[in-house]
Amino acid sequence: MSLNDISTAIDQDFVTKDFHFNQLENYKRWTQIEFLASGNNLDLFYSIDFGLTWIQINKNASTTTFALTSTLTRFDGYFDVKSDYIRFRFRNNTAGESYRLRQFTIEGNIVEELST
Repeated sequence: MSLNDISTAIDQDFVTKDFHFNQLENYKRWTQIEFLASGNNLDLFYSIDFGLTWIQINKNASTTTFALTSTLTRFDGYFDVKSDYIRFRFRNNTAGESYRLRQFTIEGNIVEELST
């Protein structure tokens, strides 16, 4: 597979569907994504507005890119956002690089709304 188009990177972009908590009258809190991947590097984002804007999920406090290896490895991305809907974007747009995504699992919970 060619990862370049005459020395220009081919944007390797995988966007998930929108995931949805459907319990009304509660807060929906998304907290983590776990994924198995190999390859070069991977940037990970989430969107809570159906893909209009993207927020990057950091690997840790000082690194935004997930450095992959040739061995399929489990990675965790942590975030904390309240939203009814969420979608994810896995991306690498560096010339000569690629990634392989085997699976991902998202975690979240329903927090009962506080009555006043």
